[in-house]
Amino acid sequence: MPLTPDIDLAFLTKATKGYSGADIQAMCNEAAMNAVRRNDKTVTLNDFKKAMDGLEPTITPEMEAWYKGVAQQFRKQVKPATPIV
Repeated sequence: MPLTPDIDLAFLTKATKGYSGADIQAMCNEAAMNAVRRNDKTVTLNDFKKAMDGLEPTITPEMEAWYKGVAQQFRKQVKPATPIV
């Protein structure tokens, strides 16, 4: 569904901190449904804002810290040398 020029991706990025990919997908689906309910073929920033009113982020600060720790552990692992054939 097309977006109107008033969509501010920087705002949406900041407003969805803690949202998982599934949360963001649900928000986008709800924003599109808001446009359909208005009988419009474009999604506005207000459609997204209204969709976010009913959604809470599912990624807690504790979960985010755990994921960052796991990522650091993977970065620390030494990769084995590739044998030359």
